[in-house]
Amino acid sequence: MTDLSYGSRGDNVIALQKQLNAAGYNLAVDGIFGAATAAAVRDYQSRNALTVDGIVGPQTMNTLFEKENGVAKYESPVGGRMATLYEMMTNRPVFTYDPENDAMYRYYRRQYTAAAVQARDDTLGRTAALTGGYGSSYGLSAAQQNYLNYMNKLWGIMPTLYQQAYNHYHNEGDDLRAEYSALLAADKAAYQKYLYYSKQYQEAKKAAAAAAKSAAKAKKTTSTATASRRGGKVVAMTV
Repeated sequence: MTDLSYGSRGDNVIALQKQLNAAGYNLAVDGIFGAATAAAVRDYQSRNALTVDGIVGPQTMNTLFEKENGVAKYESPVGGRMATLYEMMTNRPVFTYDPENDAMYRYYRRQYTAAAVQARDDTLGRTAALTGGYGSSYGLSAAQQNYLNYMNKLWGIMPTLYQQAYNHYHNEGDDLRAEYSALLAADKAAYQKYLYYSKQYQEAKKAAAAAAKSAAKAKKTTSTATASRRGGKVVAMTV
């Protein structure tokens, strides 16, 4: 295949456009190396560390055509993210709940602890006022009871905090699986597109080879006929 550049036409350009489409572009497969094809070639060259000149020479051809029987190897456009998600799902730890790692628990602990201390101190102050400023066993008991009442409220919300943490863990897992399923569908669609364009390329390649063979045969027939008209002497001609 000769170098292809802006203005080139024919089956080789059709094959080029199909391979570019298989690589993720969306070109009209018309056999005309126009502005859109040239832009796609330059972008492809840039992405593959090639000389960005818009000319499909040996290096660009090698990356597009000379892999796996003339078809560029399939590379999933979402493969990297899928691998990351798969790793996250398979190595995801089982659910455990540690209140100290729960921001909501720490918030409620601060609130209830402050309220418990305030209730205890208020009770001690009131009972001391009733006894002329002296403490009493009753006052201490009542203050401690008020303190415990608020702390029990903290323990009372633990089941709710646990359930909230579990729901978050469960929903996070669902989100991972949903994203992976969506990417799997996108990968399947991309692979089917790759297979389609690979088939088209192979058919175009066969058609080009058949055309070249037919042209060579026609040229040979013309040369033989010319030689016969000149008395059997073969004369080299260009037709």
